[in-house]
Amino acid sequence: MAARDNVILAGRGAVVLLSKLRHVLRVRVNAPDEVRAERVEQSLGLTREAAIDAVRESDRERGARVKFLYDVDWDDLPLYDLVLNTERLTVERAVSLVRNAIGDERFRTTPEGSRTLAELSVAAQTKAAQLTKSGVEF
Repeated sequence: MAARDNVILAGRGAVVLLSKLRHVLRVRVNAPDEVRAERVEQSLGLTREAAIDAVRESDRERGARVKFLYDVDWDDLPLYDLVLNTERLTVERAVSLVRNAIGDERFRTTPEGSRTLAELSVAAQTKAAQLTKSGVEF
């Protein structure tokens, strides 16, 4: 999908897979566990305790997957160009900040970037096929 250009990828591994590309804006959207749990509680109708457990379990699973696949800690902030804490930012403001950042010429695709992206796409597909063939679930 990233090879199509001008896309948004939601995934913890994307920040690692695409880190070699200068034109990729790597954004992390987060909030404190309590805020996230409150949102989960409201959207899924869970108890507060169950929502907190769900948030923490999700983080643990996703972090472990990124560590296994890419050998990095997904909480390592230098992986990201922009970190948005949605505890106080509205969705509209967060979108505005991302739009402003991607408007910078440093995040425009170049022919070299397109070639590198195509190479990374083939490498990622190969790795996924190898992992699937070996019976690894991810």
